[in-house]
Formats: sequence, structure tokens, C-alpha cells
Amino acid sequence: MNKQLKQLFKNFESNSKGKERFADFIEYCYHAFDDRVNSKKTGKNINKYNIMRMRQHLINYLIANEKKITAELSK
Repeated sequence: MNKQLKQLFKNFESNSKGKERFADFIEYCYHAFDDRVNSKKTGKNINKYNIMRMRQHLINYLIANEKKITAELSK
């Protein structure tokens, strides 16, 4: 697991449990990723296709590794 994902775990807060907590985490990651991308706009044109593709890769990774992510969230 990379350090950015570990940072997302560290900053994530939710009172839900189980699958609902996992769904909350996916939503949190989606918005956190979106916020980071938007905050790094330094007057440059950012290719929106690349942003959508990177975000989709993140969501696909989270879904593919649901058990591992859920275990990490329950710590």
C-alpha cells in the first residue's frame, strides 16, 4: 500500500461499520482525490481525461481489494 493511501486511512473518520464503512471510505477517497487535484491547479491546464482516469483507477483498486481495505479500516 502506498503512503497516499495510508494517509487517507489515517484521516478517514466514520461511525459506520462493515460494508457501509467501506462505502463511506470510497466516497471519502473520491472527494479527497478530487480536492487534491483541484488544489494543485497552478494556472496549468489539467487534462480532465487523465484526472477521471486516475480517479477511476483508485476506485477500481479499492473495490478489487475490498477485504484488505475493510480489514485496514477496522483497525
